Amino acid sequence: MIWLFNPFVIPLIGATAVCMGLLFIAGRYRNTPGSAYFTLMMLFMGGWTAMYGLELGTMGLAGKRFWAEAQYLASPYVPVFWLAFLLAYTGRGGWLTGRRLAAGFVIPVVTTLLALTNSSHGLVLKSVWIENEGAIAILVRTFGGWFWVHTIFCYTLLAAGCVLIGFSLSRTPQWYWGQRGILLLSCLIPWMGNAFYITGSGIMGTQVDPTPFLFTLSVILLGWAVFYGRLFDVIPIGHDAVVQSLPDSVIILDRRDRVVEINPAACRLIGESFHSIQGRPARIVLGPIRHLVDRGRATEEILDDVELDLDDRRGFFHLRIAPIRRHGRMVARLFILQDITDSKHAQDDRLDSEKLNAALEMAGAVCHKLNQPIQGISGYAELLMLKMDPDDPLYTKIAGIKTQTEKMGEITNKLMGITRYRTARYTSGETIVDIDQSSPPRDE
Repeated sequence: MIWLFNPFVIPLIGATAVCMGLLFIAGRYRNTPGSAYFTLMMLFMGGWTAMYGLELGTMGLAGKRFWAEAQYLASPYVPVFWLAFLLAYTGRGGWLTGRRLAAGFVIPVVTTLLALTNSSHGLVLKSVWIENEGAIAILVRTFGGWFWVHTIFCYTLLAAGCVLIGFSLSRTPQWYWGQRGILLLSCLIPWMGNAFYITGSGIMGTQVDPTPFLFTLSVILLGWAVFYGRLFDVIPIGHDAVVQSLPDSVIILDRRDRVVEINPAACRLIGESFHSIQGRPARIVLGPIRHLVDRGRATEEILDDVELDLDDRRGFFHLRIAPIRRHGRMVARLFILQDITDSKHAQDDRLDSEKLNAALEMAGAVCHKLNQPIQGISGYAELLMLKMDPDDPLYTKIAGIKTQTEKMGEITNKLMGITRYRTARYTSGETIVDIDQSSPPRDE
């Protein structure tokens, strides 16, 4: 084969180089779902652009026809890997079973086999010839019947991928839109050019197939997503599955305090449905927690415990408000409410238990200190009463002393019998241990 330099080859070399670069970069993220399909897509896309460059640079009909047919070793597989990558990227990788992947490769493999044996049946390339555009020789082709089967299959996969991206955009926080919008553009641009080429519309003004050239722009967009947009660093794989399954209430507000994301736990907390909340002003739809919106105005993270009056109960929550930044600028705020009502009640019960133990220890100490003096006072009073005449004026007073010491004895007995912690109001709004309520009657 004789090869002649062709200016059309330069962008194809650039596209191939970018594909190979992205291939190795994606390999660094091989543990990330979807990166394997992205790597294979770059490999086959790079092979396609490289072989089309060889077709354009080769002199003679035989050489150009050879590379035109060789391109079918790579081009039929690009749409399959593209759709597989999108399924994994949007959190639907579980759909990619081995049987479904194998079914997806049936038509591409048949296309490759028919292209390699095309000279005997013409089902892929019906006829080819050379036309000169200035000093450049271009291979012109007409297509066989199987080519259109393959084309319909590829466009079906690409359309499914575009619908998948569009559907995911409607359910994705705004800071992911740029990534998925780039994926959508990188898909549409080359295949729109391909549609103009195979239909022979003449809008391109040349017989050169624009599809591989437009892949140059496509891979540049993908390169931007990987290097600048950090595609595989912040890829929202499993986003719905993770956020939707969290037991904590998660709410994300944009810069205008509109609800851009809310999970089922938060919907249950507020008592509203997802569709009645998303996209609406937080101060209107967040009900019992709308007063928290203004608390998150600070640029730093806030951690606090809050008490909320809900429709059916009073709850205690651990609140976290964190700013979400992009390129150093706050674009949204994250609210996480962890229900700690049960642990709060358990903590209160534990505190009551600790107070009860303290009261029992105090009661034991008090009783131990008071019992002997009380018994002594009561004994001395009784001795005095035995030596005195009941008509003696002091007899009544000593009898009163004995009565009061007996009451003190009853109090110590109650202190010794405390089994629960109960309080009573005292002066100045203070509370004290209610001995009568804390010590049940003897017959309980």
